[in-house]
Amino acid sequence: MLNRILSELRYRLRALFDRGAVERELDAELRFHLEREAEKHVKAGMPRHEAERRARAEFGGIAGIKDDTRDAHGLAALETTWQDLRYAIRGLRRSKSFTIGVVLTLGLGIGANAAMFGIVDRLLFRAPPGLREQDAVHRVYRPRREDAGSRIDRNYSFATYLDLLRDARAFETLAAFQTRRLALGEGDGTRELPVTVASASFFDFFDV
Repeated sequence: MLNRILSELRYRLRALFDRGAVERELDAELRFHLEREAEKHVKAGMPRHEAERRARAEFGGIAGIKDDTRDAHGLAALETTWQDLRYAIRGLRRSKSFTIGVVLTLGLGIGANAAMFGIVDRLLFRAPPGLREQDAVHRVYRPRREDAGSRIDRNYSFATYLDLLRDARAFETLAAFQTRRLALGEGDGTRELPVTVASASFFDFFDV
């Protein structure tokens, strides 16, 4: 299977970058099959010119066969894409100011996306640095049923945490924490900063 895929890939690359050689090979292969078909008719007693005419009629149009062969190998779509790409490159070379604008826009867009992904990845997908046994640590949420359906409580009271601490047997240890923004400092030095209130067991989850 792999050999077939590699062979098909090599053929497409040759058709793209050495189209003349591929066309000559295709012509030679078609001539070979036409001659073999004509030889069959000659052996059956048909004159040579009539045998060749019959062979071409049975094969159909040579151009159509070539087109079918290209379609079978996916060359038509590949050639169209290659032509469109070359046309686009020529257009960009003619309009240098437009090209510079496109490159800068793409660069800024890719850079901004990469930066945002880094932030989101750090905040939402990666565990906090220093967290011990990351695969075994989970946040606990509580489902609540209401008349309109159910909802998930992401925050609940300290009394509920104490109930979990006393009654839950599925966890080795539990910790509670809550982060909020508070005003810290005095006078002009006062700043609003994120402050986390945590149970003492919170620090057992970290190596720091």
